Amino acid sequence: MGLLNIFKKDADTLYISLDEQPQPRNAAMFSIVHGSRVMATSQIQMDATGLDTACRVIDFHRAALQACGYKAVMFRNLNDFAQERIRAALK
Repeated sequence: MGLLNIFKKDADTLYISLDEQPQPRNAAMFSIVHGSRVMATSQIQMDATGLDTACRVIDFHRAALQACGYKAVMFRNLNDFAQERIRAALK
């Protein structure tokens, strides 16, 4: 099930998801969607470096993310620690 199918699309919301992949092992797809527009996707490792990679993806797309004018952020498959790091990276 893809990120675009799991959330009700709201133009004011930024949806951030982490979906584990069976191959390669310990990999996941990190996705950022605004409304129904995919802003960024990146395959990341499910280890200590994965969250750093996700934050670099946010930094790389910072201008576009800020320009989209989201008012809320929704997370899927991210623990509280990861959510806080990502919220900090979005500022």
